[in-house]
Amino acid sequence: MRDRIDTLATLAAPTLPRSYTSQLLTAVADQLDAGHPFLVLTPRTLGNAMDTATHTVVDGLPTPVRDAALAGFMRAGVIDIRHKETADQYALRLRAAARTL
Repeated sequence: MRDRIDTLATLAAPTLPRSYTSQLLTAVADQLDAGHPFLVLTPRTLGNAMDTATHTVVDGLPTPVRDAALAGFMRAGVIDIRHKETADQYALRLRAAARTL
């Protein structure tokens, strides 16, 4: 009975929208996974993924909102590419950071 109540409470709980920063981090991770996830990540590949994700997530938003999302991305602490880090490894760090927001 208790399990059923917990399940119903979970289903009834409102789902809060994710922040734009969280959405941006996830979108960049998705872009990296869609390309060549097992290749070593380069700044150029990351830049391309960020450009595509930025257009997907924050285009059309008011400038202050867009700027806040981009600033949040930079503050997430995952910008530095580690030595020989692959795109999928970096994507995992992005998703972990997105879950904390």
